Amino acid sequence: MGSIYTSITTQGSAITTNNVFDLMITGDSFFVVSKDMTSQERFFTRDGAFTIDSAGNLVTQNDGYVMNYIQGVGTQGSQGKYTIISDETKTIDGTPTGEAYLKGNINRDDPTLEEGKMVFLEIFGADGNTYTLKLKTTDNADTEDNTYRISIDSILDSEGHKVNNSYEKESIELVYNKHDGTLDHIVPQTYYTFGQTGTTVEDGKVVETKFAYSGTIGTVSNSKTVTGTDGEQYKLDFTINWNDLEDSDLTFALNKATKLTGADAGKTYEFDDMEAFLDYDDETGTLLTINGETTDSFKFDFDGKNISIGELSFDFSDSSKVVSLDKSFTFHFGGDAAGKLGDSLLVDFANTTNYASTNGGTSSTIYAYRGNVEGLNKGYAKGDMTGVSITDNGEVWAKYSNGQDIMLMQIGVAQFSNPMGLEKVGDNLYKETPNSGEAKYYDITKIGGYISS
Repeated sequence: MGSIYTSITTQGSAITTNNVFDLMITGDSFFVVSKDMTSQERFFTRDGAFTIDSAGNLVTQNDGYVMNYIQGVGTQGSQGKYTIISDETKTIDGTPTGEAYLKGNINRDDPTLEEGKMVFLEIFGADGNTYTLKLKTTDNADTEDNTYRISIDSILDSEGHKVNNSYEKESIELVYNKHDGTLDHIVPQTYYTFGQTGTTVEDGKVVETKFAYSGTIGTVSNSKTVTGTDGEQYKLDFTINWNDLEDSDLTFALNKATKLTGADAGKTYEFDDMEAFLDYDDETGTLLTINGETTDSFKFDFDGKNISIGELSFDFSDSSKVVSLDKSFTFHFGGDAAGKLGDSLLVDFANTTNYASTNGGTSSTIYAYRGNVEGLNKGYAKGDMTGVSITDNGEVWAKYSNGQDIMLMQIGVAQFSNPMGLEKVGDNLYKETPNSGEAKYYDITKIGGYISS
């Protein structure tokens, strides 16, 4: 009786099934499967009839064996056995808008600029929700017809509720060329709030007074009144000045204290060692270090100074250095806005102009756009998975409702030096033997093959 020879590596005919998980493999490679997610034993098949089980795993339709060998880097990690549809992949978080730009003309004769013209910019927040920035443009309240002030008047959530922003006073001055109407440069406007935020009282005495600085930082002189440990009032004189030190930008100093009440009222105390050195990032303007340490706060004490004032603590977490990139400016967010939108937004004004209309019109035609002029850094909202596709190299991609495509994983394949030596253990299911040689694993396109779906 003659023997019958059947090649287990012969490619079958392509059949249209409209199931994205029905896969056809070319060449003499095999899919790699296991009995379940915990099994370390691998089996091999050329039957590409896969489906998704109730746990979100990619499994064979006939016997529910789980796709085993996954390579590449996706949201599910690297080599191993992974689910396609899981709590991790069903949705993806949003990404905040990182840049924006304004485009159009600020009409020199626009009467609405006196009170302020609003330009609306919709952006994505760090929480994946959408927010609207109301950018207010005014004529800068000066006699020049080529300077204008822009600030973030307010931030609204998707329901129209105002979002608290501790940087709401941050503003810039746009200076245009008087001859050709193009933007010449930007002048950032320094603003800040510096005040007492609380005290610590022990046994009826104020042993600590707390302060906070919020806003853009620059040269500042300020005085504050505190209650001493003796119950009397003292005036403190502070300054902030730019310095020439390599590891910091500004020096915050308590220069003098004056007793205002009680015995010795009017007596002054001068200090030359009550200083803190603040360093900010030159590109983003965010606080980096205080006194060379990664922190956003510091304290002064009066030990050995013969003055009855408790400890002073200072919080600079909501402070920033003004950053201007010629024709761009980084607006900062603080308070609730920082948690919802992120720390900052870079806005480009290079595509704005300042002309008077030649036909007698007075309206400004200026608009704001999400992302930069190349269309990058727009951010995106939260997204739900809407579909899955598989490429010819086995990459499994998820499509989301926010327009994003994310690679979840990549299906690897196995090859053997002698595939005819594999042991058959079921319909279209084989296992490795000494005769077949050890499996070697590949991205199928690296060995001249492909996977079709």
